[in-house]
Formats: sequence, C-alpha cells, structure tokens
Amino acid sequence: MKTIAELFACRFDGAKLRIISACILLALTLSVGFACSEADSIRFIRHAGYFFVLAGVVGFAVYLWYYLAAKPRVSSELRSVFWVALVTVGGGLWALLVHFDFGFKIAMDDYILASTAQNLHESREVYFTTRLVADGHAFRVSEGDVDKRLWLYPLIVSIAHDLTGFRIENSFVVNSGLLVLFLFGAFFLGWRIAGVPAGILSVLLWVSLPLLAQNGSGGGMELLNLLLLQVVIILSAEYLRAPSRSIEGALSLSAVLLAYTRYESVLFLLPILVVILLGWRKCGRCLISIGSVFASVLLLPLLLQLKRYMGSPESWELTHGASRAFELSHVQNNFGHALNFFFSYDDTLANSLLLSVVGFVSLICLPLLLRRKIKEYIKERPAVVALLIFAPFIVLQLVLVLGFHASRFDSPFVSRYALPFHLLLVFATLLVADHITRQRRELWSLAIFSVFVYILGFTLPTNAKAIFSERNFAITEQQWLESLSEETLREKSLIID
Repeated sequence: MKTIAELFACRFDGAKLRIISACILLALTLSVGFACSEADSIRFIRHAGYFFVLAGVVGFAVYLWYYLAAKPRVSSELRSVFWVALVTVGGGLWALLVHFDFGFKIAMDDYILASTAQNLHESREVYFTTRLVADGHAFRVSEGDVDKRLWLYPLIVSIAHDLTGFRIENSFVVNSGLLVLFLFGAFFLGWRIAGVPAGILSVLLWVSLPLLAQNGSGGGMELLNLLLLQVVIILSAEYLRAPSRSIEGALSLSAVLLAYTRYESVLFLLPILVVILLGWRKCGRCLISIGSVFASVLLLPLLLQLKRYMGSPESWELTHGASRAFELSHVQNNFGHALNFFFSYDDTLANSLLLSVVGFVSLICLPLLLRRKIKEYIKERPAVVALLIFAPFIVLQLVLVLGFHASRFDSPFVSRYALPFHLLLVFATLLVADHITRQRRELWSLAIFSVFVYILGFTLPTNAKAIFSERNFAITEQQWLESLSEETLREKSLIID
C-alpha cells in the first residue's frame, strides 16, 4: 500500500493537474475573500450567494446520482432490510410528531429564515425584509439586510416555494422531509455498524429525544445541519469501503453544503480531508473530482460572510457582563448548564435521560473497547472508522459552542445546539451494545424493548406536554396576534406590540 507522499510523487490520469488546479483556486478564493471590503462582501453575498450554494446542491445531487447508478442491483437481503427500515422509520416518525404542532419554535431566528426564504424565492437575493410599504392592497419590500445566519436552509425552503407556490408552511414541510431522511440515515448507519438490530436501536434512541421532534416540527435550520453531518459520515464510510471519483465528489460537495448550515460546521472540513486522503491510500491512486477542484470556490460567499460576522461585535449580541463572544471561561460557565440539560430528569427540557446516561457510559467504555478491537474495525467496518475520525471533531464542535457566551443548553432557545453531540452518544451506545451482544444476540431484543418502553413511558408524555416549547412566550404571543388578526381585526388595523 502506497503512502500519501508516494501518491503525490506519481502521475495519475491528470490527477496531479487537478490537485494543482484545486490549490490555485483555493489560494485565489482566500485572496479574494480577505481582500474584499465589507460593503463589497455584502453586495456579493446578496446577489451571488444563492447561485453559489445552488451550484453546490446541484453538483452534490449529480455526483450522488452517478454513484448510486453505478451500484449493482439491489439484493434480496437489502430489500428485506429496507422493509424493516421502512416500518421502523414509520413508527418512529409517528412517535416523534404525533404530539407536536407544526410551527415556529424560536423567536427571531425562524422568522428571519422564513423571510430570507421568501426573498430567495421572489428575487434570488440573500436578505431578510426589514421594511415594507403598503402598495394598494399589497405590501412591497422597501428595505432589507443580509442576515448573519447562513442560507442553505432558506434556499431549500425557497425551492419548495418555487415548486408549490409561496406558503409559510413550507418551512415545516421541509423539516418534516428532512426528519424522514434523517431517520432512514440513522437506520442505515446503525445497520452498517452492527446489522439490522443496531439500525432499529439507532432509530429508537433518536426517537427517545424530544429535542429531535421539536426541531423536526419547527422552522429552524438545526435539523438540516444534523442531517448533513450524518450524510457526510455515511458518505465517508462508503468512500472508505470502496473509493471512487463519484463518491469523492459527492463527499466534497456535501462538505460544502454542511459548511453552509452553521458556522461551526466548517470544522468538519478537516476530517473529510483526512477521509479523502485515506481513500487515496487504500486504492493506491489519487481520486479527485471536478467537484472537489471547485469546492473552495463555492465556499467564497461563506468566507465573506464569516469574515463579516467575526468582525462585527453587534452580531454576537453580547449578554450582560460578557466582554467577548468566545472565551475558555465561557466553557467552564456553560458546562454546568450542559450537564443540567443532558441529565435533567423532569419534563421542562427536551432531553433524553436514557440516551444521555447510556451514551456517556458508553463513551467512557469506548477507549477500552477500541484498544481491543480497533484492528477489526479498520479491516471490516468502515462506518466505525468514519465515525471515529469524526468523533474528536464532534467533541471539538461541542467545546466551541460551549465557548460562546450565550450557550446555556438548559435554555429552551439554546438546547438545539446539542443535537450534533447526540450523534456521538448514539454511536458509542451502538458500538458497546454490539460488543456486549456478540455472544448473546438475544440481548439486542432486550435493548430494543427497553428503549421502546422508555419512549412509551417517558418520551411520549413529555412530548404531549411540550413544556420546553410552551415556555417560549415570544412565539406564543406572536401566534396569538396572528390568530387575532385573522379572526377579529379589520384589514387595515394597526397593531402596536
């Protein structure tokens, strides 16, 4: 097996030229990004941001299509696994959404994302409305501003508007669809780790988390971030299993899309690069697609937005007593709030005590397990290897979020940031469960039954009360005003809130 250095020293079907081109484009992107003034950055993001991200979406879909089209015919075993997955995901989806009302869950954030989606739909410009003027019986946008939030989620909602017409409910339809895809992905990843029982257990562990249902029925971007992180891990596992140029292109462009969901998701570009290099080493040649060559160019609007965001103190919305947005001292202050969220035993927070207890215990046991079985995982289980590569960066992402001055996970407005770390909790649980059940397979049934009982006894009642959503008085007041305007107020009434 060749080393990475040896791969770079050889010629491979124009791969060296592609690598050089990618490096040149990266250098040009960084140069342009840091040379642009703030005013130029805002104009560029507003007028070109939509098309850069749309190019990433289309490119990812094309590469994924080529990869799936090259796969052999689906076996009877895989068809049977699909039916198990369909039943599991269907039941899980019902349990997640049966007690939740679709609606905006986070004041300001969700409404601004919806406004951005509407403007992307109507003008293909990345901005949210700040002022309207009455024009007869209609309102016309007179002013708008580029929001600090990234715009992949509003872009997907805008595509739903393009296909069905503008409806505010499209935000919730999109997140419902993302939830379905995420649960299928959870089953697939569990199946790749330890077979069908692990796939079922993976879905049930996620269903036990009310926080997932809260985001799956709302209008925020957190579920898209979680789904794309899962997609990147799945593609990494498939790439390590059998490297090819098509899946490498899909992996690179999925990384671009992930970076356009939340700022801290840029961290995951590093493990994706590690995965690609390992794939080169495994197949003995460089596999670099055109998508990977131009990936850095597609990130130019993100670089401009990140530079603008980092350089604007107003964007951080510093709380009283905070002098800096990010500090190590904030990690210490917020750590207790994080523990309170993960291990809360009442119904005021959208956590899963079962997943937290079992997941953290499994994380503690994981190093001992890896010491004994790491060689087996490297040889036989690419999904485990991919997750292990991403695991330190998921932890780093958690630390980065906790280093933000306002990241108190036991606040109903902030707990959504804990979603990515639950990927690690589920993974550790599945890996330890697989080791324990290696000699006694019937223990899988016991584990699945135990989580099922927890969902019936604790998760469903917690979802039914939904105290963590009902406490959001700003959203409740906004919904009351909307219902009042529909039923009571006249057409041109003035509301002073």
